[in-house]
Amino acid sequence: MQVSHRAYCSISIQQTKRRRERRRERRRERRRERRRERRRERRRERRRESSTTQPIN
Repeated sequence: MQVSHRAYCSISIQQTKRRRERRRERRRERRRERRRERRRERRRERRRESSTTQPIN
């Protein structure tokens, strides 16, 4: 199994590009999930505040 140097380099470059793309996709997904969680937490806090202030008033 002898692979030419150029072919090996091109394969390694392709692998590194794929890894970078996967990392970027993972980061984007994590950011989206964090933003969604923050929005949900804010909505929950607002609901709690409104529910706590209404009976007191």
